[in-house]
Amino acid sequence: MKELFGKTKSGEEVYKYTIKNGNYSLQVLTYGAAIHSLKVPNKDNELIDVVLGYKTLLEYEKTKTYYGMCVGRIANRIKDAKFILNGIEYNLEKNEGENTLHSGYSSFCFKNWYCEEFVINENPMLKFSIKSYDGEGGFPSNVEVACIYTLTKDGQLVINYEGQCDKDTIMNLTNHSYFNLSGDYSRTILDHQLQLDCDKYVEVDEKAIPTGEILSTNNTAFDFNNFHKIGERINQIPNGYDHTLCFNDFNEQLAKVGEVRCDYSKVSMEIYTTMPSLQLYSGNFISESEINKDGSKGVKYGGICFETQYYPDSPNNEKFPSIKLNANSKYNHATIYKFNIC
Repeated sequence: MKELFGKTKSGEEVYKYTIKNGNYSLQVLTYGAAIHSLKVPNKDNELIDVVLGYKTLLEYEKTKTYYGMCVGRIANRIKDAKFILNGIEYNLEKNEGENTLHSGYSSFCFKNWYCEEFVINENPMLKFSIKSYDGEGGFPSNVEVACIYTLTKDGQLVINYEGQCDKDTIMNLTNHSYFNLSGDYSRTILDHQLQLDCDKYVEVDEKAIPTGEILSTNNTAFDFNNFHKIGERINQIPNGYDHTLCFNDFNEQLAKVGEVRCDYSKVSMEIYTTMPSLQLYSGNFISESEINKDGSKGVKYGGICFETQYYPDSPNNEKFPSIKLNANSKYNHATIYKFNIC
């Protein structure tokens, strides 16, 4: 189903698409290809919405929280808003002090995408596509990108990322959904139980820029190899979690990398990805000024992000997995969020 959600400040029409499969439903906006709603059954077989989202388009346009949006060309941070590729320095937009966050103001999340609807093997799909031109935001190459959402009857939200370029560039796409598996936006995610197959994490400085060091999670607040409550050790981390955790035995194949559970709703969510890491962000800066789509005020730690991606500032760290995309080559990654009752 397609319906008008609103018009951008420049007058573009933004649509909301709804797909359903069995007991699951998904709503995605053309603006930012943003996941607006994701309803799953809880322990009482009641449908609850497990992602944060705004009520109005204006809030998406001015957001600093990126609720549900597809972020690109580069997710996360680039130090000093510049990088060198093939001996050429590229200067990007500065939108977090002297650094670039989520590709600045030219990010794909602030663009209105084109959407097509499909059904394959009885599974409804939404394919969002966009073009970005050589030099936009300071990045090299023309690129074409697609973000494809598939909803399965057994509770899988499958996100496929595709991209291609006409000359060497860099690319690192992710989805910025905030999950709250209680379905109650007045509750925090601190009592959610989390397990992640991550034996290392990326050390960052006080501005959340990588130092270049990859450290062990063993016996730290980043150790989620066994289930722990998210709030159990969060006070050991200044401001809360906003860190890149690196998966054990990464081999570029789709694999289960973790699971989060909510005792209140008994909803669990398994995470699968082809990416080498994820940004674990505990909603540290959600404020009361962030009005949820149900009209409630935002709550600090009101949602948790599992932004599957490459490491931050990769172009400036040779030890990190490369995000270089060679001319005329293809970018293909997948992430799956699978819902169950625990």
